[in-house]
Amino acid sequence: MRIFVAIKLSQNILDQLSPILLDFKEKYRDVRWIPIENLHITLAFFQELDEEGIQILEEVIIKSLESINNIKFSTEKIIYIPIVYCLC
Repeated sequence: MRIFVAIKLSQNILDQLSPILLDFKEKYRDVRWIPIENLHITLAFFQELDEEGIQILEEVIIKSLESINNIKFSTEKIIYIPIVYCLC
């Protein structure tokens, strides 16, 4: 599975970005846009990990965040995204 760590954007930020994204969508129609509710900031991308690698990564992240206040870490939504290659 391809794994990445991301920051989920608040609804307030998504609301502010929405008009800008709508403008981009009109200008760049050849781009495959994701739904705005899936918009996030990717912090790290780990490529392919097996189940054991995912478990180790999850434990390391949780342990690393224990000393930081005001950050909520969740693994409730783990999704699979197929690899897309671009020959640009």
